[in-house]
Amino acid sequence: MRNANDAIGVLQTAEGALSEISNMLQRFKELSVQGGNPALSTSQRGFLALEMNGLKDEIIAISERTRFNGTSLLGNTSGDGNQPESLVFQTGEGTLDTLTVDTLNVTEGAAIADLFEDDFVNDDGTAAISETAAFQDLASKIDSAIDEVASARATFGAQVNRLNYNLANLSALYENLSSANSRVVDTDYANETAQLTKTQILQQAATAMLSQANAQPNVILALLK
Repeated sequence: MRNANDAIGVLQTAEGALSEISNMLQRFKELSVQGGNPALSTSQRGFLALEMNGLKDEIIAISERTRFNGTSLLGNTSGDGNQPESLVFQTGEGTLDTLTVDTLNVTEGAAIADLFEDDFVNDDGTAAISETAAFQDLASKIDSAIDEVASARATFGAQVNRLNYNLANLSALYENLSSANSRVVDTDYANETAQLTKTQILQQAATAMLSQANAQPNVILALLK
């Protein structure tokens, strides 16, 4: 049960971070659509690019700080190799009674990472994209990133629901096994003492009756004499 609760904690940690990333990707989409408006000036589109760059940096920062007990869940660009591809939780007594949680590396090998291949700001701090076409080209990448995050959140949510049912089942098993163990191990001394006294009385009565039965032939023999 503790393992299952830890698994839920891992999933909720990852899903909470992905929720914020999803919100920022929605803002990304708004900015790309807005930048595709030819009515804006080059300077105005440059401001949009600067905001995009800020969102990109924060998404990377969130992926880096999303850890559970030191284990990276969403991205590991620090190079310490501390993000496993999956986590396998033992959620029952059986060897195969496990739940596998796949981690998502936002900054590497994902649709979100493809989005970040674009430079939004030059080294001198000026906007790297300012043309309408450049913003329009971002739309498909942003949509892919949004879909990937939504899919991961749905998977994590489904696994949390599964774990909640698993916990309910484990709780019922624990209660029933504890009750059965109590019936076997714990003794009702008052009841057992009463049963012992009853048995002793019956044994004594049976012994007395047997003694009397054995004495009857001797009495008859004495009368015959």
